[in-house]
Amino acid sequence: VPAPGALALLGLAGFSSRRRRA
Repeated sequence: VPAPGALALLGLAGFSSRRRRA
């Protein structure tokens, strides 16, 4: 299981990218 930090970074990056793209 990946560390919570990596998961948070991935989620944050995905959310930001998705919001910026939309």
